[in-house]
Amino acid sequence: MLNPPPQPVLAGTGHRPPTPPPLTPAQYAAAFEPIPTTAGNSVVTQPNRSPKPAYPREEPCLGVRPGPAHPPKTPTVSAVWRISGLGGPGRPAVGIQIHITRNHLCPTMSDTSDSRQVDPELDADEPPVTAEPPDSPFRTTGTDHITIWGSNAEDTIAFYRDLLGMPLVLRQPNLDDPSQTHLFFDTGDGTILTFFVSDERGSDPRPQRTGTGGVHHLCFNIAPERFEAVQAALEAAGRSYNVFDRGIFFSLYTRDHDGLIIELTADKFDIPDDRKGEVLATAQRIRERDGAEYAKTEHLAAALAELDIEAERYELPDADSGVGGVE
Repeated sequence: MLNPPPQPVLAGTGHRPPTPPPLTPAQYAAAFEPIPTTAGNSVVTQPNRSPKPAYPREEPCLGVRPGPAHPPKTPTVSAVWRISGLGGPGRPAVGIQIHITRNHLCPTMSDTSDSRQVDPELDADEPPVTAEPPDSPFRTTGTDHITIWGSNAEDTIAFYRDLLGMPLVLRQPNLDDPSQTHLFFDTGDGTILTFFVSDERGSDPRPQRTGTGGVHHLCFNIAPERFEAVQAALEAAGRSYNVFDRGIFFSLYTRDHDGLIIELTADKFDIPDDRKGEVLATAQRIRERDGAEYAKTEHLAAALAELDIEAERYELPDADSGVGGVE
């Protein structure tokens, strides 16, 4: 077994995080190719399709791809590695992603051997994907607001108002706990984002470890023609980010001052708001018919054509999909 170096003591805490489990020689002998990630506050940008890791991750990976043999050196920079070929007789090949971030190794496992086509008949017992209203006792009419347990007012306003451009439309005490302040921001379409904040809480930009029922990320729309201007603004503010083509939309990922993942997404087509659900449900059916594992630009285009919806396609930069274990 090859042991990774012990973890450094975390500044200001006096505590040392647990040393990751050792890697076997077989894991090191497999094929590696490093993929550098953006330095600084890197973000989660691919679906978590793996079992829970043996220990908490400080910074998840940003993408993987196979490559020639390159054994990892001292893990001092953010990078992502993929090891393949660890299957044995009667066992499927297994892919291991090695996350090298902040001087530690972080393996997660995922089965990458299943490349079968999607057969809609195999999923006949699953709930249908449709834009038709369900048979429920009532229906929601939209999103009114989402509330986040935030840190302090100054840093929250600096990020959401001064950087993302959301007007601060209301400030008052938290009615359940008047010692807290309740901030209300307009996200741009009348949907409100609110924060419970207190001057006694400092910001913590480290990645959050969210449990079941928690918020993984927030996603906000941006104008497609302003996508590159948004990138420039984040760079000027000293914020790292990653850009991915997510098939049905184009997204940029960063983190706020409290480590919450923020996705800024641009639509690929000028789809009327009142028909987006119908378009997505139709794209779902088309991609299943085509045997695709996730919806892509061509499925959206085909759905628009089938529904006879005229929609402008926006010009957006090229980017990788960022997905893991999905073709």
